[in-house]
Amino acid sequence: MKPQQVGIYLLILFAIFFVVTDPSTAGEWGRDFFGWLGDGLGNALDFLDELFGDDAPPPTTTVTDVG
Repeated sequence: MKPQQVGIYLLILFAIFFVVTDPSTAGEWGRDFFGWLGDGLGNALDFLDELFGDDAPPPTTTVTDVG
């Protein structure tokens, strides 16, 4: 068995243990975690959209008459 598989199985077993031990707290923490994860993903997408999006106005240059 590969080390990655062992880690995944241990994570699944920990999640099952966590839910069986105290389901109400596990549900609340799970909901908070997924809310935090969704907010972070939304913020990251907003950042990338502002960084690479086409909504930004083009840069303007001013020309002064020197003559």
